[in-house]
Amino acid sequence: MNIFRELSFLLCVLRFVNCIILETKQGSLEGETLLSRGGRPYYAFYSVPYAEPPLGELRFQSPVPPSKWQGVRDATVLPPACMSAEDDNKIVGEEDCLYLNVYTPKIGNNSLLPVMVFIFGGRYMYGNALPTRYGPQYFMDEDVVLITFHYRLGVLGFLSTEDEVIPGNYGLKDSIAVLQWVQNYVDSYGGDKSRVTLFGGSSGGAAASYALISPLAKGLVHRVISQSGFALDVEKPGKAKYMAWELASFVGCNDDKITSSDALLTCLKKYPAEELVRHNNRFYEFGHLLPMAPWSPVIENEKVPGAYLVDEPRKLLARKNNIPWIIGMNSDDGGMFAIFAYFTPGMTVIDELAENYKKYFPMVFGYGRFTQSIEQADKLTEIYKNYYFGDTEIRDNVHAFSKMCTCLFYLPAIREIVKLYQGPTYVYYYDHRNKETFGPMYAKYDEDMGVIHGDELISMYNWSEVITPVTEGIDLVVSKQVLKLWTNFAATGDPNNDGEQIWRPVDSTDINYLHIKGGKLETKEALLKSEYEFLESVSSKLLRDEL
Repeated sequence: MNIFRELSFLLCVLRFVNCIILETKQGSLEGETLLSRGGRPYYAFYSVPYAEPPLGELRFQSPVPPSKWQGVRDATVLPPACMSAEDDNKIVGEEDCLYLNVYTPKIGNNSLLPVMVFIFGGRYMYGNALPTRYGPQYFMDEDVVLITFHYRLGVLGFLSTEDEVIPGNYGLKDSIAVLQWVQNYVDSYGGDKSRVTLFGGSSGGAAASYALISPLAKGLVHRVISQSGFALDVEKPGKAKYMAWELASFVGCNDDKITSSDALLTCLKKYPAEELVRHNNRFYEFGHLLPMAPWSPVIENEKVPGAYLVDEPRKLLARKNNIPWIIGMNSDDGGMFAIFAYFTPGMTVIDELAENYKKYFPMVFGYGRFTQSIEQADKLTEIYKNYYFGDTEIRDNVHAFSKMCTCLFYLPAIREIVKLYQGPTYVYYYDHRNKETFGPMYAKYDEDMGVIHGDELISMYNWSEVITPVTEGIDLVVSKQVLKLWTNFAATGDPNNDGEQIWRPVDSTDINYLHIKGGKLETKEALLKSEYEFLESVSSKLLRDEL
């Protein structure tokens, strides 16, 4: 043991921390030993750099591989979140944020464990990977190495002039840097670099699915899990460029000398990150419902080195691919959006929506892009309104709005993926109402909004920040079931236990799926069949111009 390790170990002892000193190819780290939900010891290493800090000239650039360090790095200190502007425009986090956390139940090169890399959601605008939200205690009862990480958000992660100067997608390129870090270093943490699962929820699920179609992810990912988030659409060409120049006008990069992308980049690099990020939320057009992700992925020119997304996602998904993929949704995913619209204090979204539903429905639910005229969009709006709301008033029926969001945001996407994707695809429907829900994070309300967007994460992570740990009852049973399915999939590409076939891959466009509810795992046929048949009939009439 060298002098650095001796000193670090002594400091650990003096702080009464169960520490571990780990030597890796990147450098030595001081981590800590903790206990899983089931009492199993595991090792935690926080704030491990996976790229150079994206500061100065590295702002709005692809991530650069991290330098090695001398001595023993303190990996017991939590990493800073990436900078973002919260709903009230309060700036949180730091620009120097490209760090990951590693949790592993065993260390050593014998019997390496599958690696699960998690991408948190938050519209590419908000969020963090801290253990107060994504606590690993439940996963650490299983034989996997879990990695969570921070990536650039909002303007710092997704600004684009749609050219080779500021091509964009930096937040997604950060995820590639994490996957490259896994290939280089994860074996030191007991991980198997040949069995890497990328997974996430909401926009994190969409980000994970981009790895199936990005040329940069080739060979780095072996399975993917997308939880209520899928990569099918990107903004129309020109939108990101327009936003970049709008931001320029907000911060003062709009004088007569700044007429090119190069000049804009030079100017934007001069400003403190806070000055850029504080304008993140100015690009919402309707409350905080539209656009769903103001700063989001764009298509890049495939001739530009390091391009992440080179064509329309639908076209790329239809190409031959054998990577196993789990996709799914929650039974009341739309409840989160309904809570935003109906219950957020000081918001007038639902009043505006109810008064001008012909204007806003096509925008909120996205079908305005597919209609040929305002008259056609109006007809489609009336069909949807009558089907979901019937004779009730929009502002009086929060559950109808929730159902409409659930069916129009998630069901068609799952159906389309099943038709397009050629690899093994497993579909789930998470319908378990845990004792607690994420709803109160967003607003106070008395309604039972069901199993809303993100609630499946309660079964997977210790959200000590807002949710009581899941340690008993039927919630614990469901949590262990979900974790076993997910970690089986990470290990073998098949979520089933050996010799069992509870969950089979989709074998028809009717969509067989696994129904997760109340401790029961049941294979069922035809996911939300009546809802989809209605949507299909409307689409058919739209295509035949028979509305």
